[in-house]
Amino acid sequence: MSLVFLALSLVGCGQRLPFVSGSVALDGELVRGSDNLQCIVLFFPANGNGAPAIANVDGSGKFILETGSTKGALEGKYDVAISVSEITPSKDGGNPHIRQLAAEKYADPSTSGWTVEVVPGSNEFDFAIEKGDQNLRRSNKDG
Repeated sequence: MSLVFLALSLVGCGQRLPFVSGSVALDGELVRGSDNLQCIVLFFPANGNGAPAIANVDGSGKFILETGSTKGALEGKYDVAISVSEITPSKDGGNPHIRQLAAEKYADPSTSGWTVEVVPGSNEFDFAIEKGDQNLRRSNKDG
């Protein structure tokens, strides 16, 4: 637990973290974030200690990780999770419909298959993911 506080205090004290950026491709096409398409990239410390880092993929198809409100990630190994969601606004003003586009395994750092190492300086990671079988059929939970 003390490592978590140390990591957060170092981030909060203006320490310059290694820069981490990259891209995500879904079935060979660059994912470009928008109001209707959200792609979140999460880096979880592989040893379970420390602060996770997160990023949203932007409209150009790139992401830049942040730890807390600081750009970058602490040095070390990370398990990676990626979620890609299509967001369709409700026609009646209710909650939007959210549909996962990528296979479920990518959204869980223990099943995604990615462990990366952040080193001092600049780091770039490009991820290729695939759509899942759950996206080939449309379910209607109301009947």
